[in-house]
Amino acid sequence: MNNKQCEIFLAYHRPSEILKDEVFTPIHVGREVSFKKNKDGQLSEESVNWLKKNLIGDNTGDNISCKNPYYCELTAQYWAWKNCNADYIGFMHYRRHLSFDDTVAYKENIYGLVDSAILNADYVNKFKLDSEHISKMVSQYDIVTVKPWNVTQAGSKNNYDHYASSDKKLYIKDYDEALKILRAKYPEFEEDICNYNKSQIGYYTNIFIMKKDIFSQYCAWLFDILFELEKRIDISKYNNEEARVFGYISEWLFGIYIFHLKRVGSYRIK
Repeated sequence: MNNKQCEIFLAYHRPSEILKDEVFTPIHVGREVSFKKNKDGQLSEESVNWLKKNLIGDNTGDNISCKNPYYCELTAQYWAWKNCNADYIGFMHYRRHLSFDDTVAYKENIYGLVDSAILNADYVNKFKLDSEHISKMVSQYDIVTVKPWNVTQAGSKNNYDHYASSDKKLYIKDYDEALKILRAKYPEFEEDICNYNKSQIGYYTNIFIMKKDIFSQYCAWLFDILFELEKRIDISKYNNEEARVFGYISEWLFGIYIFHLKRVGSYRIK
């Protein structure tokens, strides 16, 4: 892959409107297991062929594409870590994007999202989803990510309680085990674990853009924890939604990592 200033991967697991240009690269997550039943059912042969025709896959080079039913969009993140050489590397979803127009305060729903009915040219223009605006913003920072969201808007007390009580498909014992691994492997994160878990402010959705070196350090940390967690918890009786546990937990770990960077470094974070 040629080196780019910024490359943002958009995770797709089914056909949808494509957002693609010199900055955006749509990627089919879980291509290695695309014929298997997932949380949305089973893709038709026609849908799989469309994805293969229009998007790159996460199953080339060094990859964990086969883990997509459990790791969600992280299979694209792992692929980019091992196979992308851009100066800045980022991630969004096929139906969830950052806005690069920070001059307008749009009405948000309780989850901090701005709802739009369709992805078209007007949408792209409204949220400045073009290489000029994106490159201008990204070049000023080390990390660009979602606006912090207050979990009390969804009825949770703090980030720890949000995992414990916000959704029946989440089991707090799994998150506790991940924290146990994090504490053992990276004890310097203890303060950040405590601060993040008791905070009402979180960073969710696994959407961000990072400088390559920061991204590489983050991925080494994240997958070290998750691969160990995979050895320790039994998901054999989990349904398709519950089995996505490693993807879910990564959202909380990302928040802890951002808290850590803010505490120990002088990073420029947007």
